[in-house]
Amino acid sequence: MVKELPDIDSLLRRYAEFVTGETSYESVELVKTAAIYSFIAKNIPSLAHEWVTEECNRDREMNDIMDEMDKFATGNTEEEHYLHDSANEEHRSPIDPLTLPYDLKLKAFYSTLLRLKNMYGIQTNDGIRITKYFTGKELAKMTGTTTFFIVREIKNLKDIGIIVNEGGIMTIRDVEYLQKIAQCRKCPADLCRF
Repeated sequence: MVKELPDIDSLLRRYAEFVTGETSYESVELVKTAAIYSFIAKNIPSLAHEWVTEECNRDREMNDIMDEMDKFATGNTEEEHYLHDSANEEHRSPIDPLTLPYDLKLKAFYSTLLRLKNMYGIQTNDGIRITKYFTGKELAKMTGTTTFFIVREIKNLKDIGIIVNEGGIMTIRDVEYLQKIAQCRKCPADLCRF
């Protein structure tokens, strides 16, 4: 005999209504996906990471879902959320790079490249060359991400022609692209450093 389980669907509908203000099928599925993923990512991060990286777009899709849930939960725009986080930076707990949303990792990495450009960059015919060599591990530590993420994103940037990477020395060919994704405020180069 199969044991009867509680009606979890009614809880999900109520939670969806509480978070999103509606009980449509899409809202309930959004809440259900986010709740299950959050639970697994918190309790078994390696399993969640493995599942997310099995398919190319899954990482981005889950980050989009979690970002949407975060907006519902806080009621903040991205800019308000950024300002809130910045104001409370000293009270933050350490960040787990495996559960950090993709877009935040990307912004952190691009922002790091822009800062390194300001510190070690020289203008060449190909773009701005960062004259100091950094390993993927060093870049991951600077950005609060993983080496795997850094290596993958360097390859992506090379593939679309944003950077050239010769012998570990990067040349940024399209600074404006990085600034746009990083939501750069275009601070003076002498201030935008580590």
